[in-house]
Amino acid sequence: MNHTLRTVVIRNWPNTEFLHLVFLRLNTGSVKLSPQELRQAVVPGGFSDYVDDAAAASSEIQALLSRKTPDPRMRDVELLVRYLALHNFVEKYPGRMKTFLDESCEKLNNNWDKSQYVVKEQVRNFKEATKALIDIFGANRIARKENSKSFNRAIFDALVFYASEPRIRDAMLGDRDRVINAYNEVLKNPEFAEAIESDTAGLPHTEARLRIWGEALHNIIALPAAPPKLVDGRISFAGF
Repeated sequence: MNHTLRTVVIRNWPNTEFLHLVFLRLNTGSVKLSPQELRQAVVPGGFSDYVDDAAAASSEIQALLSRKTPDPRMRDVELLVRYLALHNFVEKYPGRMKTFLDESCEKLNNNWDKSQYVVKEQVRNFKEATKALIDIFGANRIARKENSKSFNRAIFDALVFYASEPRIRDAMLGDRDRVINAYNEVLKNPEFAEAIESDTAGLPHTEARLRIWGEALHNIIALPAAPPKLVDGRISFAGF
């Protein structure tokens, strides 16, 4: 308590990449911040505060990550941020997840007064979607590759994207055996397998995961919109 804390205040930085560089240099030789820890520091605001609290209070996310407490490296927060970013800005996805999440957080922070009610409803749907997916697949099986115990965020992005829509979620719960069979078949699809193993943040692979799982669901239930496709270098996803 009696130590002197030396600080440097940075003002008028040119962009967030500059702050990332400063943070990365400060972290050299110590335990580096996770991407979400860094994001919380350099992109602060009402949305960042809310999503931190919402993730920490989510027993559903903790079940996904096989935890009973909030994740100390903020993987739980990033999981929720990924969902909200894709749900709100999927057609603007640039092909770099870090940049996409940074920019999404900045937009939602800047517009938090107007967007908070919509975002909070989306988080409620996220929680209901996660409950449904755990109910269908089991907490230890959801978003895992065959014979793997490791939770795969890239797979989960696609699963929760659709299940967060109440009509789709209810239909999935009503036909869970066919949903499980469809999921198992999707895992055998070479294009899907490649999209969850290498360059998972790339634009073509992100689109492929959403499209292939969307097509599999479409064969079981009537989706409110067609699965996405790449149009002029962006993910075109009408209806969501």
